[in-house]
Amino acid sequence: MSIKRVFIYLIAFIVPPLTLGLTLTFHTLSQLMVHQAPPPFETPEQKPADAHKSVAPTGKLKAMIVLSNSGTEITELLGTYEILAESGKFDIVTAAYDRRIVPTTSSVGLIPDYSLNNSPEVDLLVIPSVLDGSEPRLVGWLTSHAKRAKLILVMSEGARLGMNAGLFKHRAGTSHRLAISNLTKSEPTARWLSGIRYVIDGKLISTSSVTASLDATFYAVEKLAGLPAARKTEKALGYRWMREADPTHAGLTPAPLPKGIGFDPQEIGQMVMRAGYDWEKRNVGVLVYPGVSELGLAAALDTFPRTFRMRLAAVGPDRELILTRHGLGLIPHQGLKEAGDPDFVLIPSGMAPGGLPPSTDPLKIPIVHQWMVRSQALAKSFLSDLPGTAFEQNLT
Repeated sequence: MSIKRVFIYLIAFIVPPLTLGLTLTFHTLSQLMVHQAPPPFETPEQKPADAHKSVAPTGKLKAMIVLSNSGTEITELLGTYEILAESGKFDIVTAAYDRRIVPTTSSVGLIPDYSLNNSPEVDLLVIPSVLDGSEPRLVGWLTSHAKRAKLILVMSEGARLGMNAGLFKHRAGTSHRLAISNLTKSEPTARWLSGIRYVIDGKLISTSSVTASLDATFYAVEKLAGLPAARKTEKALGYRWMREADPTHAGLTPAPLPKGIGFDPQEIGQMVMRAGYDWEKRNVGVLVYPGVSELGLAAALDTFPRTFRMRLAAVGPDRELILTRHGLGLIPHQGLKEAGDPDFVLIPSGMAPGGLPPSTDPLKIPIVHQWMVRSQALAKSFLSDLPGTAFEQNLT
């Protein structure tokens, strides 16, 4: 057999399955990276063009989480919200350029409290990772308003938005490892640091990853409300805050970018095998119910899809506004009437503020119980677990 024929056979047997695997891999990755637009939803208080909830003065610090109408990272939104709320030191609001339902990186949406142009002055401004870091309206608002805050927390790839708004000019900062090289070219006046969790430069804090953003939020609580408040919050949530190891101040020199800062070949191979060739993906339903922990819900919605072996959907008893543990209004893309039958159901933490056990088991809600009986799905409940343990619990 000639070498040419052997080569043709190899191409015939290897290229088609490899092409199929890569195509399915990119499709799976796109489901994680592209923010699915939520179905339309309207609440009575949304109807006036720029209506927002009325908040009486409380004497607490003011914090605002900036949302994108194109999509916002779920853990940086929900985890940050719960840490700040649990501290008891902050009144927290959300704002987007347009006050309409906004998507997240998972199958839940929410309606911002404010449009940015009508948002209040705040002490802490939080900029999570967003899909459209170059959106002119977001960039313009941040350019003119961000520096009024006492502290600015820029999370992971939210650095793209912060950079475009000029927040990193002649400053030190960090971001996700895959973004550092591009940020260095785009904003050469900044000192971009790699291989660390978060960087503090005056009132600007930037983080390198989703979980580092949670640790940096604890630092923000310490900075504005004191270390005892941050430690009390850490204990109440059951979260392990690596305070001594994390803060990296701006005086450090940039670490050299390590070779192969992206995925190594073994990671890529494993990703292609799981995402492209594991066709028996399990359908997982994550139950969104009144009183659900923001951090516990985020851990489920962010962790399971990254295995590439599961299709995940957040579902509520009905498609309605559901208030979380600390009163954040979320809207699942599906109610149980629209949801299919899952293979597995996950019930995130529902511990009430102050460490109190949940008042109601969501599995005992009649429509939820009927759904479980009909689907005969396996269920795993973290209902009575502390929210701060959610990432570790889900990984096990």
